Amino acid sequence: MIKIDIKNLFDKSNGTYGSPRIFNTLRTSEKLVCKNTVAKYMEEMGLNANRKKKRKRVVTTDSDHNLSVAERRFEVENPNSHPQAPGEILAGDITYLKLFNGKHIYLAVVLDIFTREVLGWSLGASLETSLVLNAYSQCIT
Repeated sequence: MIKIDIKNLFDKSNGTYGSPRIFNTLRTSEKLVCKNTVAKYMEEMGLNANRKKKRKRVVTTDSDHNLSVAERRFEVENPNSHPQAPGEILAGDITYLKLFNGKHIYLAVVLDIFTREVLGWSLGASLETSLVLNAYSQCIT
């Protein structure tokens, strides 16, 4: 009887439930069975849970190009090059945020280096120039 319950739960999970999950499910349905017994029965029946696939890393940056790179405006090692007042040096960054549906959106942020405040931000579905311009436009208004 327990073997049938184990097989049904395994099939219902599309082969993703291992012995710990099946044991917990049986226990909540008030079936008296030991965790090791569930594992033993699953091994006897050849029920091996399929592991979830690892996430693929989304590559969003391509640094291998011949495009011009903006000049460095200040050096970390040189304290004289650090901003002395708000608004002297702004920095920006773009990242992506993964959504619940598996898709992602991009976030562009503009920071004031002196105050470390977020001065502007913008969300978009692509890495178009308008994403950064929209974030920057919040800084100058």
